[in-house]
Amino acid sequence: MSVRFICWLVLVSASLSVAAQETGGASYYNDKFQNGMTASGEKYNRSAFTGAHKTHPFGTRVRVTNLANGRSVVVRINDRGPYTKGRVIDLSFAAAEQLDMLRAGVAQVRLEVVQEAPGTSGEGVLSGEPQASDPGAGSWVDISKLPVRDENGVLISPSEPQAGPAAGVGPSGGTPISDPLLADARTRTPAMYQMWAVRGQADGYGVQIGAFGSYYRMLDVLNELGQQEVINTLVHSDIKNDKPVFRIIVGPFPTRPEAEAARKKLQALKMNGIVVELASLPQ
Repeated sequence: MSVRFICWLVLVSASLSVAAQETGGASYYNDKFQNGMTASGEKYNRSAFTGAHKTHPFGTRVRVTNLANGRSVVVRINDRGPYTKGRVIDLSFAAAEQLDMLRAGVAQVRLEVVQEAPGTSGEGVLSGEPQASDPGAGSWVDISKLPVRDENGVLISPSEPQAGPAAGVGPSGGTPISDPLLADARTRTPAMYQMWAVRGQADGYGVQIGAFGSYYRMLDVLNELGQQEVINTLVHSDIKNDKPVFRIIVGPFPTRPEAEAARKKLQALKMNGIVVELASLPQ
């Protein structure tokens, strides 16, 4: 049975936290601050999705929702402020544009912490600390020796290779055959990716950057997008001709013209894409 869905995907550190919410005013940086030094030591980039907050540790990812129109954007905290009464965050130009608040200058927003900064996550195994009830608590765990389960929770024994082509054995059980997926995995593994994902709704429009049969190639492209500070990204999972397909989509955007504007900006970054209506994708 195939599984088709869209998930919000942000390249961030792998920890979980209960979303902390805050409401108040949001403003955005004047262009005169372009390339100026932020409190974190980074230079301000008007095209990056970043923000300033009084207390959140640098690197914290915060979803900012414009309460007037429901639009939202995820930003990374890399500066301190704002210090104007009633305001809770200062945003980069790109983030303010995503929220459609450029003309107003100030907007009432809701902040939700979607990912804590590296090294500030919660308690227990999610932060690397062993649970008292765990076997071997108080010592490091060799993850290569931990059991592996499939998507149905069935135990997979790494020491017992599966029979047939998936294990690289020919139909007759003799001559090994080439498995492209296995070869792909061996080329790109081991590797560590910092990610955050949540199931999303197929509403609005997006810019499809590509469709990939390889999960690892998809990760490569997401990494390239993340390096360009393109972090508001969707992944649509599908099956075509009995093979997995992963579509990378930047968005969502409420209207087609806004998605088209985003496509042109991505094109300037040498990332060609097409505008798609999310509701038209297989669900």
